[in-house]
Amino acid sequence: FYQTSFDAAFLKALCFGAIQINVSLFLFNLFIPAYPLDGGRILVNLLLMKECTVETTAKACIGVSSFMALLLLACGG
Repeated sequence: FYQTSFDAAFLKALCFGAIQINVSLFLFNLFIPAYPLDGGRILVNLLLMKECTVETTAKACIGVSSFMALLLLACGG
């Protein structure tokens, strides 16, 4: 298998880009407290651990998720 320096540089850049995208998605998924994401599930569990009622937790989750959705839409996402 013959490999030129251009191929090695391209492969290196491709791997770096893939890692960068995966880390970005990981951080977005974990730290955005909108419900279907892991951050939203963490928020729900934290509120329930603080002995909030299920109704209060649901309202807080809906409010935070709605705010995050509007924020993402306003930013062009």
